[in-house]
Amino acid sequence: MANLPLQAPQTKISCDRALKIAQTDAERVYRDLCLYRISISLEEDSWCVDYELKDRNLNGAVHT
Repeated sequence: MANLPLQAPQTKISCDRALKIAQTDAERVYRDLCLYRISISLEEDSWCVDYELKDRNLNGAVHT
């Protein structure tokens, strides 16, 4: 599971925009995101996007 905080220092971005940015970045690394459960939450000053493997028996997931 990867934790990718997204911040916009001067401007606020929508949930949809934050998710699109995170998905674009994650697809570069993982390519196919269908194996992941994606969640997004608004933290104090940024969006937090988590990618967690749907099948916990699969190896290789990293949470940073």
